[in-house]
Amino acid sequence: MHVPGLWYVRLVMCYLVGVVGVLFISILFLEQIGGDGSYSIEGHVRNGSDNTGRILSGIEVTLHEVGLGTEGSTVALTDEGGHYRFDNLQLLPGVAYGISVEYEGVMYGQDVELETALDDPVEMTVFDVTDEIDVISFDSISVLFAEVDARSQTVSVLESVVVENQSDKTYVPGRDPMSIVRFSLPPGATDLSVSTDLLRTDVFQVDVGFGITSSVPPGKHEILYSYSFPYEDTSYRFEKRMIYGADNLRVMWDSDLFDLVLQSQSNSESVELGSRSYELSEIGALDRGAQAEFNLLNLPEASTSDRFGNYLSTLPVQYLPPAVVAIVLLGVVPVIIFARRRKAG
Repeated sequence: MHVPGLWYVRLVMCYLVGVVGVLFISILFLEQIGGDGSYSIEGHVRNGSDNTGRILSGIEVTLHEVGLGTEGSTVALTDEGGHYRFDNLQLLPGVAYGISVEYEGVMYGQDVELETALDDPVEMTVFDVTDEIDVISFDSISVLFAEVDARSQTVSVLESVVVENQSDKTYVPGRDPMSIVRFSLPPGATDLSVSTDLLRTDVFQVDVGFGITSSVPPGKHEILYSYSFPYEDTSYRFEKRMIYGADNLRVMWDSDLFDLVLQSQSNSESVELGSRSYELSEIGALDRGAQAEFNLLNLPEASTSDRFGNYLSTLPVQYLPPAVVAIVLLGVVPVIIFARRRKAG
């Protein structure tokens, strides 16, 4: 997997430091409460779709335990009022806990903060479902042109998209492949890597982009993905289709790598990320189906030797020996002919 840019590395490092900190605090907390006694966690499952007539009894609620060398789960059923309870729990230091509920084929889950879960009920919210794609929109799109590899003439990009479901129902894709939430990519994009907080996500890449099969509950959800795309000349027109529109589009690039001109009029400012300086431009609201265009200018070109190496890397293995022989002959034969003519003269 290709990881583009110092900004992305620092983002991941901050995340890992945060996770380690939370785990350390949890271990201290569990050491204080001890591991000899038994504890209870209880809560309530409610319908967030304003469907008060829907009975939430008999729903399976699962308590998950995940730690080093430890993995298990416990199931409880909700009563007529949607309440559930886990008794006789042996809470262990260094183990992470979470609760999940499956409702109308959609999985909902959340981490359990033991500091509060032992005293206060853990509320789980589920929703009715809909297959109307119009409930999906993009709140914001951020495009970071992170790196340029002159040898392979490729640009590495990191994008962050905030998907929003403004309804009170969870969006569930239908049987039509076009019903999955889709994202556009430039032609020839490779090294796609996708990360999201949505549960049960599968990614399908196609020629014009990729789609995710996960359901989308009400609210905002971030999709973070990276990829690379090739360019042939010193200029490249980057086109991005706004399938679901966007309330805001942000574009960032390192002006030391190349110049960028946006199709729409927008002001740019310099921002510092780590030890690098980037230019940031913002574009206002874009309608569904609109297309944004950026012109990348003064891109670095590969040297002749780099182009030759790239060409050889594209040849099938069985063709490499003949190709090498042909290239050698093309270089040696003219020299021999020239030498003989000069000797004869």
